[in-house]
Amino acid sequence: MLGTPALHGRTLLPSDAATGNDSRVVLSFTAWQRDFGGDPAVVGRTIQLNGASYLVVGVMPSGFIIGRSEELWIPYQEAETIADVVSARKQHYIYAVGRLKPGMTPEHALADVQLIAAQLARQYPDADSARSARIHPLREIITGNLRPALLLLQVAAALVLLIACANLANLALSRTMGRRRELATRTALGARRSRLLQQLVTESLVLSVTGGVIGVGLAIIGTHWLLSLNPTTLPSVFDVKVNGGVLVFSVIVSLATGVVFGLPPALGASSGNLQDSLKEGGGGTSAGRASGRARRALVVAQIALALMLLIGAGLLMRSFSQLSHVTLGYDPTDVVVADLDVAGDKYNDLTRVDALYQGVIDQLSRTNGIAAVGAVRNLPTQGTANTSLRIDGEQNDEARLPDLTFLDVRGDFFKAMRIPILAGRAYDDQDSPDRPETAIINETAAKRFFPNGDAVGRRIRIGPNPNGSPLTIVGIAGDIHSGTLDTPVSPTLYANHRKETWMRSLSLVVRTSMSLTDAEALIRRAVRAQDPTLAVSNVQTLNDVIGSSLGSRRFALRLAMSFALIALVLAAVGIYGVLAYTVASRTREFGIRIALGASSRRVMSLVVGQAIATSLAGIAIGLGGAVLGARVLNGMLFGVSALDTGTYAVVVVLLLVVAVAACAVPAWRATQVDPLISMRAE
Repeated sequence: MLGTPALHGRTLLPSDAATGNDSRVVLSFTAWQRDFGGDPAVVGRTIQLNGASYLVVGVMPSGFIIGRSEELWIPYQEAETIADVVSARKQHYIYAVGRLKPGMTPEHALADVQLIAAQLARQYPDADSARSARIHPLREIITGNLRPALLLLQVAAALVLLIACANLANLALSRTMGRRRELATRTALGARRSRLLQQLVTESLVLSVTGGVIGVGLAIIGTHWLLSLNPTTLPSVFDVKVNGGVLVFSVIVSLATGVVFGLPPALGASSGNLQDSLKEGGGGTSAGRASGRARRALVVAQIALALMLLIGAGLLMRSFSQLSHVTLGYDPTDVVVADLDVAGDKYNDLTRVDALYQGVIDQLSRTNGIAAVGAVRNLPTQGTANTSLRIDGEQNDEARLPDLTFLDVRGDFFKAMRIPILAGRAYDDQDSPDRPETAIINETAAKRFFPNGDAVGRRIRIGPNPNGSPLTIVGIAGDIHSGTLDTPVSPTLYANHRKETWMRSLSLVVRTSMSLTDAEALIRRAVRAQDPTLAVSNVQTLNDVIGSSLGSRRFALRLAMSFALIALVLAAVGIYGVLAYTVASRTREFGIRIALGASSRRVMSLVVGQAIATSLAGIAIGLGGAVLGARVLNGMLFGVSALDTGTYAVVVVLLLVVAVAACAVPAWRATQVDPLISMRAE
């Protein structure tokens, strides 16, 4: 269905899901290389997974992955789930992946699955009422929130390319206009115009292709460097490298820029009046008003494009800063987390699940250097689950039940995370498995659903079953960002995992002052003491977990800043090049001005004034483009408007400073012109 054959062996077959044939496994390329040394003979071998034997039937090729971290695939074993059909119908946690038939559009498929969902809602109102279905392209699911960042970077790269092309065109224009006397002489000696065009365009192509070769080399180095900064930023499904397609694209772009931006200057230089060109002096050659306007227009375009890039990068930087300073509601400092995967037939007995976690937490809690230990189903920023809410004693509309974020916690979770209990109490020994069920909600849930301030002591019911067991609210915790940092705090229920042990896999949360290495050793020792066959994974600091959630934004910011700085340098080079050429072509004029008594300050102000006027024109156009393109950034900004005046003002001032700095050397050269030498040259 996914269209990817196995590298070795075979993929899973429908028959592998049958009872008795379900102990089959397909390895990812990463697991195959790391755990089995890349040995093709692993196919046909039996390996142990969570204490059970599995036959390896295949190995997938490099780069094949559906989510972000899976390393092997086994048949979905549904027998246990559907043993209780009534309960199974009320569980909605499995994603279906399908390939559309030829000619079938996503809209038609969506209509079909929504029709099926409506039929199920009528047939099983307790489980499926008010539920529908959605369809999303798998690529969008995989890319997640990276898609806007990647599109933005494509636009930024295109703008940098245009700025570089404007520089190339300016260089070609200056060189060809400075050689008009040479070209006129060639024409007078019998050279055809086509021959001159061929020569000038070839020179432009040499420049662009040379730049393309250097650019490909820098791209290879830069790609490795960027990915080494945060290897998990891009989903593993993307094999990011400079491959044949990139090389072909680079060749096409290099040739196209050489021709498109080299041909117009060549046409202009080869079409002038022959006699006028021959009469011009070699030392004071002037490109004329038209070529001067063309060069200034190119610089205006460079400044405008650079301004748009700088504003985009500035807004992303401010947004990232705002996001990095969000009030989390908890303290991630000195917190180490680890995922504990509890699986295997022996844990079908839920009392064993409870005993395992209680044993691990108790052992860690007694260890010196550990201040508090807890566990949670989903760490902050690592995804959330939802459940419906009913409040006893109130009218509940079964078709429009409010949602609560659902987090399973146990141990001293609130103490380990330093989440304050604002009213009531945290979970303790009173909440053992044999006692009535209790619940803790966050401040947002208390204010929204219990505006009279009487949340503690009220009874609620959660889940699809309206007659489910009631839970008594015993505490109100402070708000935290349990989801992504750029989403508002949602109403949250902290369920007691000792009552919800069917959730077998949790993340341990350990507050400790010891190093990550020492804490990891203690965590693994505590788990081995309870069950040496269980896997402990993803041992890291909570700060690293939060930091990784910002990976896509940090990735986009780094690239956007790189592009913006390159654009700024190119714009400065463009300003310098035009002014340097202008000063050289106006040597006689400056000499006469100085001979007639013009001061150095006056001559310098002429050059600087031209640079500022050109920069202001580019800034005006760039501001208009930035405002029009602001909506592209809206989805990537947090805590800052796409029309933030502070960012715009800082970028404008920065560009003006760079423009003045770029014209410093040409302006100084203009003041050093010797009147006698300049006029004698004429």
